[in-house]
Amino acid sequence: MPIGRSASVPERELSFGYLTGRQFVRANADLHRLPDAAAATERILGVVDMVEPSSRRIDTYSKGMRQRIKIAAALVHDPTVLLLDEPFNGVDPRQRMHLMELLRQLGDDGRTVLFSSHILEEVETARAPHRGGRLRSACRVGRLRGRSGG
Repeated sequence: MPIGRSASVPERELSFGYLTGRQFVRANADLHRLPDAAAATERILGVVDMVEPSSRRIDTYSKGMRQRIKIAAALVHDPTVLLLDEPFNGVDPRQRMHLMELLRQLGDDGRTVLFSSHILEEVETARAPHRGGRLRSACRVGRLRGRSGG
């Protein structure tokens, strides 16, 4: 079965600090040749709560804001598979809960969402992997800690 559209959010920092958040997300929409790139950009900026700061240059953003703009750029073309590396790194508690809920919703919508985190509580809170609304695998954090030696 083909994977479909995919996107990734690397842990590594952006090297496009000279762009505004809106320009960065719009460039990704344009790269995917979206028919209404401007509307897709505005929609996804709202989803990640970055409409207001999106007119500022990325190099003025906090770490958490840079994380959210990277997620917006990854989601702008509505991928079916999303890979994220440490997506909650530097994100404040309110935005962390917002992003966790967003990832849950993406999974509930039938998308494949995989993320890595060195904080096992984040993995446990975000929920076990799903596919098509069905649980595919799960284990308790304690079991993971036992496997990794603590």
